[in-house]
Amino acid sequence: MEDENRTIPELTKEINALRQKIKEFEKSVIEHKRIEDLQRIQRDIAISLGSTSVLTDVLDRILEAAFRINGIDCGGVHVADRANGDLTLISHSKFPRSLVESFSFCPADSPRAHYLRFTKPEYGPYNEIFKISGGVLKNEGILGAAIIPVKYNGQLVAVLNLASRTYDEIPVNARTALEAIAAQIGGVIARVRIEEEHEKIIKELKKALDKVKTLSGLIPICANCKKIRDDRGYWTQVEEYVRDHSDAEFSHSICPECMKLLYPDFTGKESA
Repeated sequence: MEDENRTIPELTKEINALRQKIKEFEKSVIEHKRIEDLQRIQRDIAISLGSTSVLTDVLDRILEAAFRINGIDCGGVHVADRANGDLTLISHSKFPRSLVESFSFCPADSPRAHYLRFTKPEYGPYNEIFKISGGVLKNEGILGAAIIPVKYNGQLVAVLNLASRTYDEIPVNARTALEAIAAQIGGVIARVRIEEEHEKIIKELKKALDKVKTLSGLIPICANCKKIRDDRGYWTQVEEYVRDHSDAEFSHSICPECMKLLYPDFTGKESA
Protein backbone atom coordinates (compact mmCIF):
# COMPACT_ATOMS: atom_id res chain seq x y z
CA MET A 1 0.00 0.00 0.00
CA GLU A 2 2.88 2.34 0.77
CA ASP A 3 4.40 1.88 -2.73
CA GLU A 4 1.05 2.63 -4.29
CA ASN A 5 0.98 6.00 -2.56
CA ARG A 6 4.43 7.03 -3.91
CA THR A 7 4.51 9.52 -6.70
CA ILE A 8 6.02 8.88 -10.11
CA PRO A 9 8.86 11.38 -9.51
CA GLU A 10 9.76 9.53 -6.29
CA LEU A 11 9.79 6.16 -8.05
CA THR A 12 11.80 7.59 -10.93
CA LYS A 13 14.36 9.00 -8.52
CA GLU A 14 14.66 5.66 -6.75
CA ILE A 15 15.06 3.79 -10.03
CA ASN A 16 17.79 6.20 -11.14
CA ALA A 17 19.58 5.72 -7.81
CA LEU A 18 19.42 1.95 -8.26
CA ARG A 19 20.78 2.26 -11.80
CA GLN A 20 23.65 4.38 -10.50
CA LYS A 21 24.47 1.77 -7.87
CA ILE A 22 24.44 -0.94 -10.53
CA LYS A 23 26.81 1.10 -12.71
CA GLU A 24 29.13 1.67 -9.77
CA PHE A 25 29.03 -2.03 -8.92
CA GLU A 26 29.79 -3.00 -12.53
CA LYS A 27 32.62 -0.47 -12.60
CA SER A 28 33.98 -1.91 -9.36
CA VAL A 29 33.83 -5.45 -10.79
CA ILE A 30 35.63 -4.32 -13.97
CA GLU A 31 38.29 -2.51 -11.96
CA HIS A 32 38.75 -5.52 -9.70
CA LYS A 33 39.16 -7.77 -12.74
CA ARG A 34 41.63 -5.33 -14.29
CA ILE A 35 43.73 -5.38 -11.13
CA GLU A 36 43.59 -9.17 -11.02
CA ASP A 37 44.64 -9.37 -14.69
CA LEU A 38 47.54 -7.00 -14.10
CA GLN A 39 48.68 -8.95 -11.05
CA ARG A 40 48.49 -12.15 -13.08
CA ILE A 41 50.54 -10.61 -15.88
CA GLN A 42 53.16 -9.32 -13.44
CA ARG A 43 53.35 -12.70 -11.73
CA ASP A 44 53.73 -14.46 -15.08
CA ILE A 45 56.46 -11.99 -16.08
CA ALA A 46 58.38 -12.63 -12.87
CA ILE A 47 58.18 -16.40 -13.36
CA SER A 48 59.00 -16.23 -17.05
CA LEU A 49 61.95 -13.83 -16.76
CA GLY A 50 63.40 -15.74 -13.84
CA SER A 51 63.94 -18.78 -16.06
CA THR A 52 66.19 -17.19 -18.70
CA SER A 53 69.39 -15.17 -18.85
CA VAL A 54 69.29 -14.49 -22.60
CA LEU A 55 68.49 -10.86 -23.39
CA THR A 56 66.50 -11.54 -26.56
CA ASP A 57 64.37 -14.11 -24.73
CA VAL A 58 63.73 -11.63 -21.92
CA LEU A 59 62.62 -8.90 -24.34
CA ASP A 60 60.43 -11.29 -26.35
CA ARG A 61 58.63 -12.35 -23.19
CA ILE A 62 58.15 -8.74 -22.14
CA LEU A 63 56.45 -8.01 -25.47
CA GLU A 64 54.28 -11.09 -25.10
CA ALA A 65 53.13 -9.78 -21.72
CA ALA A 66 52.45 -6.31 -23.15
CA PHE A 67 50.25 -7.79 -25.88
CA ARG A 68 47.99 -9.26 -23.19
CA ILE A 69 46.98 -5.71 -22.26
CA ASN A 70 43.86 -4.31 -23.89
CA GLY A 71 44.57 -2.54 -27.18
CA ILE A 72 48.30 -3.32 -27.46
CA ASP A 73 49.02 -5.48 -30.49
CA CYS A 74 52.51 -4.60 -31.77
CA GLY A 75 55.72 -3.20 -30.42
CA GLY A 76 59.46 -3.32 -29.97
CA VAL A 77 62.11 -2.76 -27.33
CA HIS A 78 65.16 -0.52 -27.65
CA VAL A 79 68.06 -1.37 -25.36
CA ALA A 80 70.47 1.34 -24.23
CA ASP A 81 74.20 0.73 -24.55
CA ARG A 82 75.68 1.18 -21.07
CA ALA A 83 78.95 2.53 -22.44
CA ASN A 84 77.88 5.11 -25.01
CA GLY A 85 74.09 5.51 -24.72
CA ASP A 86 73.22 4.26 -28.22
CA LEU A 87 69.74 2.75 -28.54
CA THR A 88 69.31 -0.45 -30.55
CA LEU A 89 66.03 -2.16 -31.39
CA ILE A 90 66.81 -5.66 -30.09
CA SER A 91 63.36 -7.21 -30.13
CA HIS A 92 60.13 -6.43 -32.00
CA SER A 93 56.93 -8.22 -32.89
CA LYS A 94 54.18 -7.39 -35.39
CA PHE A 95 55.83 -4.04 -36.04
CA PRO A 96 55.63 -2.87 -39.67
CA ARG A 97 58.94 -3.22 -41.49
CA SER A 98 58.87 0.44 -42.43
CA LEU A 99 58.71 1.40 -38.77
CA VAL A 100 61.48 -1.03 -37.80
CA GLU A 101 63.75 0.34 -40.51
CA SER A 102 63.02 3.94 -39.53
CA PHE A 103 64.39 3.67 -35.99
CA SER A 104 66.16 0.33 -35.58
CA PHE A 105 69.25 2.19 -34.35
CA CYS A 106 69.46 5.56 -32.62
CA PRO A 107 72.95 6.96 -31.96
CA ALA A 108 73.35 8.53 -28.54
CA ASP A 109 73.71 12.00 -30.02
CA SER A 110 70.62 11.75 -32.23
CA PRO A 111 67.54 13.86 -31.39
CA ARG A 112 65.44 10.72 -30.98
CA ALA A 113 67.85 9.11 -28.51
CA HIS A 114 68.04 12.35 -26.56
CA TYR A 115 64.25 12.54 -26.51
CA LEU A 116 63.86 8.94 -25.35
CA ARG A 117 66.50 9.34 -22.66
CA PHE A 118 64.76 12.19 -20.88
CA THR A 119 61.08 11.71 -21.67
CA LYS A 120 58.41 10.34 -19.38
CA PRO A 121 55.85 7.87 -20.69
CA GLU A 122 54.22 9.38 -23.77
CA TYR A 123 50.89 8.45 -25.37
CA GLY A 124 49.13 9.69 -28.46
CA PRO A 125 48.81 9.28 -32.24
CA TYR A 126 51.66 7.17 -33.65
CA ASN A 127 53.11 9.94 -35.86
CA GLU A 128 53.47 12.27 -32.87
CA ILE A 129 54.82 9.61 -30.50
CA PHE A 130 57.23 7.90 -32.88
CA LYS A 131 58.28 11.23 -34.40
CA ILE A 132 57.85 10.04 -37.97
CA SER A 133 55.86 11.34 -40.91
CA GLY A 134 52.28 10.15 -41.24
CA GLY A 135 52.97 8.59 -44.62
CA VAL A 136 55.38 6.00 -43.24
CA LEU A 137 52.58 3.95 -41.68
CA LYS A 138 49.74 5.10 -43.90
CA ASN A 139 48.70 1.59 -44.92
CA GLU A 140 49.77 -0.28 -41.79
CA GLY A 141 46.69 0.42 -39.67
CA ILE A 142 48.68 1.81 -36.73
CA LEU A 143 46.64 4.29 -34.69
CA GLY A 144 47.68 5.01 -31.12
CA ALA A 145 51.16 4.56 -29.71
CA ALA A 146 53.13 4.64 -26.49
CA ILE A 147 56.77 5.20 -25.57
CA ILE A 148 57.69 4.11 -22.06
CA PRO A 149 61.26 4.51 -20.74
CA VAL A 150 62.51 1.61 -18.63
CA LYS A 151 64.95 2.72 -15.96
CA TYR A 152 67.03 1.09 -13.27
CA ASN A 153 68.70 3.09 -10.50
CA GLY A 154 67.81 6.24 -12.39
CA GLN A 155 69.54 5.14 -15.60
CA LEU A 156 67.79 4.37 -18.87
CA VAL A 157 68.21 0.68 -19.73
CA ALA A 158 65.50 0.21 -22.37
CA VAL A 159 62.52 1.80 -24.08
CA LEU A 160 59.17 0.13 -24.75
CA ASN A 161 57.71 1.20 -28.10
CA LEU A 162 54.13 -0.05 -28.28
CA ALA A 163 51.24 0.60 -30.64
CA SER A 164 47.58 -0.15 -31.20
CA ARG A 165 45.55 -0.85 -34.31
CA THR A 166 42.40 -0.55 -32.21
CA TYR A 167 42.62 2.78 -30.38
CA ASP A 168 43.66 6.27 -31.45
CA GLU A 169 44.79 6.77 -27.85
CA ILE A 170 46.04 4.04 -25.55
CA PRO A 171 43.33 3.58 -22.86
CA VAL A 172 44.08 4.88 -19.38
CA ASN A 173 43.83 1.46 -17.76
CA ALA A 174 46.26 0.06 -20.35
CA ARG A 175 48.70 2.89 -19.58
CA THR A 176 48.66 2.03 -15.89
CA ALA A 177 49.39 -1.61 -16.68
CA LEU A 178 52.22 -0.81 -19.10
CA GLU A 179 53.92 1.53 -16.66
CA ALA A 180 53.64 -1.11 -13.93
CA ILE A 181 55.37 -3.60 -16.22
CA ALA A 182 58.08 -1.06 -17.09
CA ALA A 183 58.76 -0.50 -13.39
CA GLN A 184 59.07 -4.25 -12.90
CA ILE A 185 61.47 -5.13 -15.72
CA GLY A 186 64.23 -2.52 -15.38
CA GLY A 187 66.25 -4.54 -12.88
CA VAL A 188 65.79 -7.74 -14.88
CA ILE A 189 67.10 -6.21 -18.11
CA ALA A 190 70.06 -4.63 -16.29
CA ARG A 191 70.92 -7.95 -14.62
CA VAL A 192 70.75 -9.95 -17.83
CA ARG A 193 72.88 -7.44 -19.71
CA ILE A 194 75.56 -7.54 -17.01
CA GLU A 195 75.49 -11.34 -17.03
CA GLU A 196 75.87 -11.42 -20.82
CA GLU A 197 78.75 -8.95 -20.68
CA HIS A 198 80.48 -11.05 -17.99
CA GLU A 199 79.92 -14.20 -20.03
CA LYS A 200 81.44 -12.50 -23.07
CA ILE A 201 84.49 -11.43 -21.07
CA ILE A 202 84.92 -14.94 -19.65
CA LYS A 203 84.76 -16.47 -23.14
CA GLU A 204 87.33 -13.98 -24.42
CA LEU A 205 89.63 -14.77 -21.50
CA LYS A 206 89.25 -18.52 -22.04
CA LYS A 207 89.98 -18.04 -25.72
CA ALA A 208 93.11 -16.06 -24.87
CA LEU A 209 94.23 -18.64 -22.30
CA ASP A 210 93.78 -21.43 -24.81
CA LYS A 211 96.40 -19.72 -26.94
CA VAL A 212 98.88 -19.56 -24.09
CA LYS A 213 100.64 -22.82 -23.16
CA THR A 214 102.67 -22.90 -19.97
CA LEU A 215 104.85 -25.53 -18.29
CA SER A 216 104.24 -26.08 -14.60
CA GLY A 217 104.51 -28.75 -11.93
CA LEU A 218 107.06 -31.57 -11.63
CA ILE A 219 108.62 -32.70 -14.92
CA PRO A 220 110.30 -36.17 -14.87
CA ILE A 221 113.71 -35.85 -16.55
CA CYS A 222 116.45 -38.46 -17.03
CA ALA A 223 119.48 -37.70 -14.85
CA ASN A 224 121.81 -38.93 -17.58
CA CYS A 225 120.50 -38.19 -21.07
CA LYS A 226 118.09 -35.42 -19.96
CA LYS A 227 115.15 -36.82 -21.88
CA ILE A 228 111.73 -36.06 -20.42
CA ARG A 229 108.93 -38.55 -19.80
CA ASP A 230 105.60 -37.30 -21.17
CA ASP A 231 102.06 -38.02 -19.93
CA ARG A 232 101.89 -41.20 -22.02
CA GLY A 233 105.10 -42.59 -20.54
CA TYR A 234 107.30 -41.97 -23.57
CA TRP A 235 110.74 -40.40 -23.24
CA THR A 236 111.38 -37.50 -25.57
CA GLN A 237 114.09 -34.95 -26.19
CA VAL A 238 113.86 -31.77 -24.11
CA GLU A 239 113.27 -29.55 -27.11
CA GLU A 240 110.50 -31.80 -28.41
CA TYR A 241 108.74 -31.81 -25.02
CA VAL A 242 108.99 -28.04 -24.58
CA ARG A 243 107.78 -27.46 -28.15
CA ASP A 244 104.70 -29.65 -27.56
CA HIS A 245 103.84 -28.04 -24.22
CA SER A 246 104.50 -24.38 -24.96
CA ASP A 247 104.70 -21.87 -27.76
CA ALA A 248 108.53 -21.79 -27.57
CA GLU A 249 110.70 -22.71 -30.56
CA PHE A 250 114.33 -23.85 -30.48
CA SER A 251 117.30 -22.66 -32.51
CA HIS A 252 120.36 -24.91 -32.13
CA SER A 253 123.89 -23.80 -31.39
CA ILE A 254 126.89 -25.06 -29.31
CA CYS A 255 128.05 -23.55 -26.07
CA PRO A 256 131.81 -22.89 -25.49
CA GLU A 257 132.26 -25.84 -23.10
CA CYS A 258 130.67 -28.32 -25.51
CA MET A 259 132.69 -26.81 -28.32
CA LYS A 260 135.91 -27.65 -26.42
CA LEU A 261 134.66 -31.15 -25.66
CA LEU A 262 133.46 -31.96 -29.17
CA TYR A 263 135.97 -30.04 -31.27
CA PRO A 264 139.19 -29.77 -29.22
CA ASP A 265 141.39 -29.39 -32.32
CA PHE A 266 139.30 -26.55 -33.60
CA THR A 267 139.21 -24.71 -30.30
CA GLY A 268 142.94 -25.27 -29.84
CA LYS A 269 143.74 -23.68 -33.19
CA GLU A 270 141.59 -20.69 -32.27
CA SER A 271 143.55 -20.25 -28.99
CA ALA A 272 146.82 -20.39 -30.88
